[in-house]
Amino acid sequence: MRRLDFCSDLKIFEAAVHNLIYCFRHADGTHNIPERRIHRGTFGNVTMLPSDEQARLTYRTFFPDIGESTFYVPTLPITNICYISYGLAASSDEKLHKGEFVTEDVVQDFRDATHPKRYIEGKDIRQWFTPGHRFLEWGTKRAPHKFRRQTFVELHEAAEKLMTIVVTAGSPPVMFDDLKRFTTHTSCIFVPWHGLAACETTR
Repeated sequence: MRRLDFCSDLKIFEAAVHNLIYCFRHADGTHNIPERRIHRGTFGNVTMLPSDEQARLTYRTFFPDIGESTFYVPTLPITNICYISYGLAASSDEKLHKGEFVTEDVVQDFRDATHPKRYIEGKDIRQWFTPGHRFLEWGTKRAPHKFRRQTFVELHEAAEKLMTIVVTAGSPPVMFDDLKRFTTHTSCIFVPWHGLAACETTR
């Protein structure tokens, strides 16, 4: 990015919009410092705004602020806040129990004593929340002991967690779950560390 021109004070269009002109250049912008200019009164009457190396700028760069919030501030890695893991794989383990069952063999549409766990797959995840789920076999000779990927119960049964799709085009939907739903390796699960600690305490 070469330059941002803020033209909010100018009447460029009839609509009441905040006009911003972007100027880009195809190059390595790691250490580039883009100009940030605000036009006051007439186009060309420019006041320069603070800027910094492109890699250190935040989304506030695109607002004509002068405060420190425009630039890089210390952040925490998400792994300091949440435990992150893929979900389970409910087909039979390929090394020890090859070909014994597939996922559909241990999932059904209604709950019973053999299928007590609410269950969704990555394809079921919607932005914010999804109302539907199926039910997963659990506590039998094969489930979860013969699953290809077992994970652990606390991961799925945390009081609150976020889930998203592992592979998708564009921005993946992020779903909140407080129904203790189990999910598959096609989903990525985010559980606050304090949520896992609470699960451990209640065991």
